[in-house]
Amino acid sequence: MFRVATLHNGAKIVLWQFTCYLSNLALCNIRMPCEVKPRFVVLYGSQKGQAQSIAEGIAEEAEEHGLVAELSCLNQNERYNLEKENAPVVFIVSTTGDGEPPDNALQFVKRIKKKTLSTDYYKHLCYALLALGDTNYANFCNCGKTIERRLQELGAKQFYATGYADDGVGLEVVLDPWLEGLWKEIKGALSKMASDKTGAQVPSYIPQNVSLLYLLTWCLEIRSVPKKIHVSLRPNCSFRAPSDPSVPFIMVGPGTGVAPFIGFLQQRETERQQNPEVVFGETWLFFGCRHKDRDYLFREDLEGFLSSGTLNHLKVCFSRDNQEKEAEEVVPSAGRARYVQHNLLFNSQHVTNILLKQNGCLYVCGDAKNMAKDVNDTLMEMIKTELQVDQLEAMKTLARLREEKRYLQDIWG
Repeated sequence: MFRVATLHNGAKIVLWQFTCYLSNLALCNIRMPCEVKPRFVVLYGSQKGQAQSIAEGIAEEAEEHGLVAELSCLNQNERYNLEKENAPVVFIVSTTGDGEPPDNALQFVKRIKKKTLSTDYYKHLCYALLALGDTNYANFCNCGKTIERRLQELGAKQFYATGYADDGVGLEVVLDPWLEGLWKEIKGALSKMASDKTGAQVPSYIPQNVSLLYLLTWCLEIRSVPKKIHVSLRPNCSFRAPSDPSVPFIMVGPGTGVAPFIGFLQQRETERQQNPEVVFGETWLFFGCRHKDRDYLFREDLEGFLSSGTLNHLKVCFSRDNQEKEAEEVVPSAGRARYVQHNLLFNSQHVTNILLKQNGCLYVCGDAKNMAKDVNDTLMEMIKTELQVDQLEAMKTLARLREEKRYLQDIWG
């Protein structure tokens, strides 16, 4: 349900009621210019990062299907509210130990297992669930089965058959077809939920059988500006340079994403001055922007860190400058990087060596929609090539790095 909008004359109108009313005006057969994409919720419980990676993949792909996904971990209670949720919910959960929930799903499972909850507690909820497990261990997919059983006991309705992915034979055997069919079922659930809604009551101060012009002229005040803007801070306590100075680390921060790494390098510079006898780990920074002469943030600082030895390797790229150069070239240069992921690929052996052999760390900061996804995909390809493994094993390797807090992201949409 949309939030209530305050009007100058003190009257309040619920925007979704207004939308329903417009759709029923006999003389108003038009499409509103701003169309809000349908939303659904993705919740995950993950011990080693596999369920989280799958959930993140679903959230990223949603836009391609004309949808908006709200992604949360099951322990992030402040970010979702199943008691009032009226959109489809997709659960991605793994099982750990002897059939136990992951650490970040434990409290959620305890909460829904309370015997005081009524049998219609989740009667409004429609869900789909993917459970990850391993048949080589007892209690296969027990966490997923527990959540599903309890949701149904509390009245929730399933809109898509549950998938039970077995790591013992390969998650992809179940995972791939389940994901392929998910989007059709989500859209079907959204369509059904929309059709199930009864027509809203038109507010009493809006006359019946009026024109759209009358409605917009006399019934709504569209000139008012909200007096308050609420800003929520998103802490990221783990996104900091390694406490052990001997640990090498790699920073990927195009555009404004470079800002926190200036702090990393200032800290490293101070530590080197205070502890000249200590051997410090190697440092790499991958930076990119559109134009070298206009968008190269902190250029003097970075070149200073490089010349002092605080930063060992600085790899930069300028997407628009390189694009213009390529247009001028008769034979384009194959080795010119346009984006940070290209420079990562050019330095694949060094990067994978730091991450997989030296137990180093990788930090990514910046745009979530394109850059972070492209960097993640590039890392996947680098691991596949360097270790000679398939997609699933590369995914597991990245999941392990996440779990060990050696692949960290501070990204935004």
